[in-house]
Amino acid sequence: MFILESFFLRVLKLKLSDSDIIIMASFDEMTSGLKEASVSLLEQYGSQLIKKVKYRDSFVMIGQKGLARGKAIESHSRKGNRDYGAAAEISGCTKFPR
Repeated sequence: MFILESFFLRVLKLKLSDSDIIIMASFDEMTSGLKEASVSLLEQYGSQLIKKVKYRDSFVMIGQKGLARGKAIESHSRKGNRDYGAAAEISGCTKFPR
């Protein structure tokens, strides 16, 4: 499903409290509308891999506002020579600090 970046930014900035957890996944294409402001916000939710996501890569992330960069649970699958990246997956249990 495609969402406009302006809506995405509004939700991350205004609608979520500090203790909220986000779960995000993309298969196919998410980079064409993903601007630096959104990338920066996702880093504030702990993402380290978001800057590595390219055209038609797969990406999944569980993060929380205020997590240090690299502390989100995330997976990135590169497209490589295929039409699409393989499904990026995460599994198991987790605990966040807040």
